[in-house]
Amino acid sequence: MYFDLSKFALFHWYKEQIYGTLISGEIVRFNVVESYLLELYFESDSCSNLRSKLISLGLTANETEKFIAKFLNNNENFLSLQDCAYSLPMITGEKGKSYPLEFHVSLTNKCFLKCKHCYKGDILKPKELDFNKLVDFLNHFIGKVPLITLSGGEPTLYRHFNELIDELSKNFLISFSTSGFKIAPKKGNALIELGRNVQVSLYYDNPLEHDSFTQVKGSFKSTTNFIRSCIARGHQVSVTTLFQNDTKKLYDTIAYCAQLGVSNVAVGEITNIGRASNQHFYAKDFTRVVNNAKRDFENIIPIYFEEQGENLQLSCLGCIAGTLLWSIFEDGDIYGCGIGKIDYMKIGTINELPIEQISDNSSFLERMQIATGTSNGSNRVQCPFKK
Repeated sequence: MYFDLSKFALFHWYKEQIYGTLISGEIVRFNVVESYLLELYFESDSCSNLRSKLISLGLTANETEKFIAKFLNNNENFLSLQDCAYSLPMITGEKGKSYPLEFHVSLTNKCFLKCKHCYKGDILKPKELDFNKLVDFLNHFIGKVPLITLSGGEPTLYRHFNELIDELSKNFLISFSTSGFKIAPKKGNALIELGRNVQVSLYYDNPLEHDSFTQVKGSFKSTTNFIRSCIARGHQVSVTTLFQNDTKKLYDTIAYCAQLGVSNVAVGEITNIGRASNQHFYAKDFTRVVNNAKRDFENIIPIYFEEQGENLQLSCLGCIAGTLLWSIFEDGDIYGCGIGKIDYMKIGTINELPIEQISDNSSFLERMQIATGTSNGSNRVQCPFKK
């Protein structure tokens, strides 16, 4: 017998624990004991060999069976047994180290749209990452950090977009976060053909409200045409949308995405910074409404929290900021969170060498705990961007 790991895209070591990324994009955390069991299984190649290894470590045959059965029961939603061997998904990170699972890279702050909620605010000085410095930095993490999400602004406005894709696709799994608006054919084809996953922002199910929110006429038509083009070529499209205190409008948007053939919908919460700072977008029932949407659309389309890492609560902010996720801004600065810059959340910059000094972010985590008053083991603090 073998573990059926077909729902997993990869496994990632972070310190003493393994985090599994499902094909759907969700992250599953295994506790220290479960991670050790998985580690033994990776070395054993089958359940029978795993049993022999556990018995050699001092467990009885009965204890071994109970141990494996409990492990499977605790993870029954995504793990089971099967008769045939299954090739192991990619295993990244390094046990005992704190390499992130993903880099979120803001290639440029340039964008076609002027979305009312955008945390970039009004862009007076266009910026973009230095291509050579970015590639040199990311190459240091080959085999350690598996996922890269290219974002912006609008990532396809980055001058070296196609060149960067060619370079990074050799060693990383790449996702894109795009508006899907006015994408040049050459860049659009490169994005679509490579696309492990294309994440497109769609805020309403109709042009009137969507275009009003993006403040650009014709954005709904352009974005939905792009979504249809991706799906027609057989590629997965994830839509990110926002909850703005109107449950019916959210449900209408989700239903429209299902009609388009979108793979899943991630619902985000608007943060009170940038253009949103005076818009009063705060959604008091965000968690309840999204959980209800997950239930109501269970058999139609998967629904996720956009910041689904919040369920993991790895940092004192109750999310994965600076732990499984690092964000690289368009000026080269690296922060634990991609929404905004706070001094205690800065990890480093791609413009500084040696890179090894920021490869292990333990000092960043300690600094963040001291700054937030959580170094004594107290409860997590509220995210500064959601106050």
